[in-house]
Amino acid sequence: MAAWPTAQQTMTTDSSSIPVGVDGEAAELDTPLEFTICPRALRLLQPKRNEPVDRQFSLRW
Repeated sequence: MAAWPTAQQTMTTDSSSIPVGVDGEAAELDTPLEFTICPRALRLLQPKRNEPVDRQFSLRW
């Protein structure tokens, strides 16, 4: 895995499109691909520590 500390990244290829996976779905996107980091753009909610967790829906990575 490689890491590039940046706020924006553009990915170019020799072809006009590239196969990708988006949320687990196969897709094809036109190139160049442009990525932008938006700090604090995602808000996560989590239960309080003392609330029981329903193990049926817990994820195991």
